[in-house]
Amino acid sequence: MNWAQLLIGLTLLGAATVYVITRNPNADGHLEHYAFQKFKRNFGVTYKNQGEESYRLSVFLENLKSIEANNANPLSTHVEEVNSFTDLTEEEFAARYLMKDLPQQMNKDLPILEMETLAAPQVIDWTAKNVLPPVKNQQQCGSCWAFSTAGMLEGVYNIHESPQTPISFSEQQLVDCCGAQGFGCEGCNGAWPTDAVAYTQKFGIVQESQYAYTAKDGSCKTALQGTGYKPSAQFQVAATDAALQAALQVQPISICVDASKWSSYSKGIFSNCSAKPSAADHAVLLVGLNADNTWKVRNSWGTSWGQSGYITLAAGNTCGLENYAIYATY
Repeated sequence: MNWAQLLIGLTLLGAATVYVITRNPNADGHLEHYAFQKFKRNFGVTYKNQGEESYRLSVFLENLKSIEANNANPLSTHVEEVNSFTDLTEEEFAARYLMKDLPQQMNKDLPILEMETLAAPQVIDWTAKNVLPPVKNQQQCGSCWAFSTAGMLEGVYNIHESPQTPISFSEQQLVDCCGAQGFGCEGCNGAWPTDAVAYTQKFGIVQESQYAYTAKDGSCKTALQGTGYKPSAQFQVAATDAALQAALQVQPISICVDASKWSSYSKGIFSNCSAKPSAADHAVLLVGLNADNTWKVRNSWGTSWGQSGYITLAAGNTCGLENYAIYATY
């Protein structure tokens, strides 16, 4: 090698070194920008102007940082991912998808369910028994209480009637009519499932095909009231592992939980709830007990969220799931 070749080689090496040193910070920015563009493409997201897009990018990056921190934490038992909620702040997510004006206390006058507890917990998964319709999507309406109620009643009805295709009940009827008939429900702002069940005991609940979901508050179609299924009674399940496990052997159970930190959940066993065990801002459906005593819960945020619409909660009273458990009878 002559001196000219050596000089050229050192010059190229120096240039490459400078490129690597000055390129790395920008590489992260390019990756983040790519992740945001992929998010918009995957979920069909558009923004009205550049200012809004810039703001949503900043929110997205903050959430992405939190997702990556959770997934890098060796103590975390669940995995998080980018999903349709990743460009929302925590406050925006709560306002759009959780219940806002939930009364301070569920109806505590309900009788406690009397049921013989099990000698040992038994695995159960109601999603494998053809008694529930596919996972639904409440969209940007705090109507989770209606989906939790309808889901429980679907389970009760389909278990007893055994139709070839599981019957799907109307959440929109509950959204429109439960409050209008004086049962204390607040439509897209929230309600206790107990109030919704009480409404159905008097007025019944029709099938979804008769009263389609619109994801917004509407006027009650009173002509349909009284024509649907009416549960005979409802009970509160005692707030213990044994009582809830026993009740779950019979049918799916409506529960209210603290879901304030659920937005980015993907898979695994979730236990990262808020510090307030009595908090309840979301109603869901308890559908299974796993061999490790973790709970299988059906959500109403569509199948693109979580485990195809489901979340696994850690054993015990995780996210307050035992505090507001409701059991309706056929």
